[in-house]
Parts: sequence; structure tokens; C-alpha cells
Amino acid sequence: MVKTAHYRLLIYADKGVLRCESLAKKLGISVNTVKKYLRLLEREGMIKASGIDAYVLTNRGMLLLKSLKNIAGATPPPYRAVDPISGELIPITIKNYLQLYVVIKYGLIPEDAVNVYIKSGDLIKWIEQHIGDLYLAEEVKKGRIKSARDLVEYLEKVINLMRELK
Repeated sequence: MVKTAHYRLLIYADKGVLRCESLAKKLGISVNTVKKYLRLLEREGMIKASGIDAYVLTNRGMLLLKSLKNIAGATPPPYRAVDPISGELIPITIKNYLQLYVVIKYGLIPEDAVNVYIKSGDLIKWIEQHIGDLYLAEEVKKGRIKSARDLVEYLEKVINLMRELK
């Protein structure tokens, strides 16, 4: 299972290349641990082997990194949620990923409503157009993220990675 710590390695790609020994030094972990993390990232399609102890980012890995940079610089207009059943405005305004995470994680917007927003493309359109998270949009389109629970897991990873970038 790939965790935030594994994705963290992507941040240290030098011109799209990851080298085991330099990553181990930068992160203060063993080369064997780095190799284990890289194998997990390779299975997920984020990187591919390129010679001995070197890996390159795939398009998917590059898209994730680009999205992280976009998220870091984003100042999106607020997202206003509407109850998909009643059509009434839910009195919550979401301005960033941390707020989106809290709203979904703690049920401030019902999970079934979030699932409708994901399926309809409404929430994803806001994320894609105003935040610039093209990676998340692609994950939804490919069916890898299809529910509120999937979105919460993704947001947890991204929020933790954003802390790494700062």
C-alpha cells in the first residue's frame, strides 16, 4: 500500500529522475527503504525503472507533481454546495483542500451528496478549473476515485504532501 511517505519521494525528483542513494541521503533513510518505496510507486504507475538504482517519473507521476504545485498556488473562488435532493444551498463555503477535507471527513455535507457531486462532475470541475488539480480530475475520470471515502483518502495524502513542499 502506497502511503504519503512514499509519494514524498516524488517531490525530490531531479528533472524527473529519482536516484536511490541521493534520496536516502536527503531523507535520512536507508537505501533499502528507498528501494522498497520506489517499487511501490512503480506498481502504482508513478515511476518506471531507468537503469541501475534510478527511476523516472511517468506521465502520471509528473501530473501529480504538477497538480501539487498548482494546489500550492491556488486561490480558487469558494465552492458552494447544493443539496442534490432538495436543491437547497448547504450553508457551507469551501475555499481550499483542507476545508474540503474537513467538510467531507466529518460529514458536514452528507456522504451521499458528495458522491453525487463526484459522479455529476460538478465538484471535479471546480477542482480542475479553479484549483488546477488535473491529477485528481484524471483519477476520477479513470474511476480510481469514485466516492467520498476515496476523495478523503486522496485529500489526506495531498494535504500531507503540501506540508512537505513548504
